[in-house]
Amino acid sequence: MRTTTSRRAALFAAPALLVLGLTACVTTTDDDRAPMGSMMGSRSPSTAGSPADHDQADVMFSMMMVPHHEQALEMAALVPTRSDDPALLDLARRIEAGQQPEIDRMEGWLEDWGAGSMDRMGSMGHDMGGMMSAADLRELASLEGAEFERTWLRMMVEHHEGAIDMAEDVLRRGTHAGTKDLALAIVKAQQREIDEMQAMLAG
Repeated sequence: MRTTTSRRAALFAAPALLVLGLTACVTTTDDDRAPMGSMMGSRSPSTAGSPADHDQADVMFSMMMVPHHEQALEMAALVPTRSDDPALLDLARRIEAGQQPEIDRMEGWLEDWGAGSMDRMGSMGHDMGGMMSAADLRELASLEGAEFERTWLRMMVEHHEGAIDMAEDVLRRGTHAGTKDLALAIVKAQQREIDEMQAMLAG
């Protein structure tokens, strides 16, 4: 498992890289907007939010948290075929039920902000805020029973800790009211689930 130090370092490296891409988008001219639009998504004057309503921290949060949540759903989907533990099955169902609506909400903001299709962070990959690597997920999918359950819980605790780091960062730096409300809800819900998972590991 990655250390907390390396996880936090990776978290704050990713937004620094993304700022460059977002800044390039902001400074494009009308002539340049069509090529950039193929990467960032087109902006509709009728739906795009006012720049005063959000800032780059808000945009980066949703752009990172959407794929982060999507990986949590991928991990949760493994549980029913590899474990018969009622508590773990219930937790996986709650993660799916809670995080899919949050994905939909953030994707709506990104579309409104003209940043709706940026390759889910592309090359930043699994070093972002507790994300698992492809090798991690292959290993997890190869396990069953108690070994799967312990590995899944450890990975999901780390995954949730990464989400909390990102949420706390946007609470400090963001300006969008909806994003800040969502970030606060993520901190509360995922900390509660971390406590639950750590109790399951201890038991």
